[in-house]
Amino acid sequence: MTSWYRAMDGKTRRVFWTCSFGWAMDTADGLVFQYLIPVLVAGLGITLAQASLITSANYIAAALGGWLGGWLCDRFGRARILQFTIAWFSFFSFLSGFAHNFHELLAARLAQGIGFGAEWAVGAVLLGEMLNARDRGKVLGVVHSGAASNSWKLCAKPDRKEKKENQAMVNCRMRARPKRSHSQPPSHPPSAAAI
Repeated sequence: MTSWYRAMDGKTRRVFWTCSFGWAMDTADGLVFQYLIPVLVAGLGITLAQASLITSANYIAAALGGWLGGWLCDRFGRARILQFTIAWFSFFSFLSGFAHNFHELLAARLAQGIGFGAEWAVGAVLLGEMLNARDRGKVLGVVHSGAASNSWKLCAKPDRKEKKENQAMVNCRMRARPKRSHSQPPSHPPSAAAI
């Protein structure tokens, strides 16, 4: 069953585990974002339509990132571009947590999506080239299953402590946002067309 793993050299095993963990984190990020949509709607004051737009834009950017990653890895080398895409994805995923409004979150998730798509494309090509043809399908299937295996952890029912921590995080975020009553004028001046 695992003769394909024993046949790998050290470098191939490192790439195998890098891709496995990278793809698992990509999937976890996407799932966590979807679970946080109610929190984002409440905390950032965005609509469900805007949250859906952010999610869709992220996946469309991933498609673009896959194409871009393939082109870059042919030009600059697979290992170098894989490292770059992991750093890119991680940075913009982290930056998403600091968004204060719809536009900031949309921009961060668009950029994160490009890294997400590129990482999958480049990782599959790099690992596929390092494997013998007989084991290529099995190994890439195992790597890809790392992405799916994370979803059970995220879907598991949280215990009371986790629920309290999540509620505290939402409450903290809500207190940090300045409240604007409906009677206050908007903070930006009216446009010339409105005058």
